[in-house]
Amino acid sequence: FAVDLESDVIPEKSDSYEWNLCCEVLEHMDVDPMFMMSEVNRLAKPGGGLLLTTPNVASSWGIAKILKGIEPYFYMQYHKDRSPYRHNYEYSVYSVGKIVKAAGFSGSAWTENTFEDPYTVIVDKLTSLGFKIENTGDNIFAVAHKSSGVVDRYPDGLYA
Repeated sequence: FAVDLESDVIPEKSDSYEWNLCCEVLEHMDVDPMFMMSEVNRLAKPGGGLLLTTPNVASSWGIAKILKGIEPYFYMQYHKDRSPYRHNYEYSVYSVGKIVKAAGFSGSAWTENTFEDPYTVIVDKLTSLGFKIENTGDNIFAVAHKSSGVVDRYPDGLYA
């Protein structure tokens, strides 16, 4: 389908799909990611699955960048050629869990290192100082099943 995932209804009937895949899409949403997530809910059969992946802003590399005074983002830079294709919002496991739950799905989210090797030195150092460091992989994976209709169209913290 050629649709704008933030404003166009996907031309399929409700409750059509056993599984919906949103792989490396969520971070590109510019204005209204819950529109897409609401559509995913509409298209999912009752109990239907969702597999969502997105880069993790709170990765070990992101933490290291913050501690060096650098923005932690993976791919949010502007482009000299004015291309709009970049990340517009980068998520943590917490925010992915929040948006998945708001969209009416129940499941789990975790991280893995799929883009580059972890920066273990920084995680080990912070852990030795007593910080509880979890989910520092560079990519977030969420697997969930439709448990209800959309619960919160504009979840706090993601929408002002």
